[in-house]
Amino acid sequence: MRDPEDRAAAMADLWVDDRLAADDGNLLEKIDLALQRLDEGTYGVCAQCGGPIPVERLLAKPSVSLCVSCQESKETDH
Repeated sequence: MRDPEDRAAAMADLWVDDRLAADDGNLLEKIDLALQRLDEGTYGVCAQCGGPIPVERLLAKPSVSLCVSCQESKETDH
């Protein structure tokens, strides 16, 4: 491809494909960890404070491992 616009479009497409694959990989890892917590009997327990994770939060995002308070704390620390 000699046209800079075509090259840029192709590079953007590759970047999007790579990002989607990485996001899918991260989600699969989180699902595997959630399944492991189910097996261990710790699903629904915050990995940081040990408190319960509300059912509503688990229904909205079953792969979460932190309660809302600990998640907010984590986000403000980064």
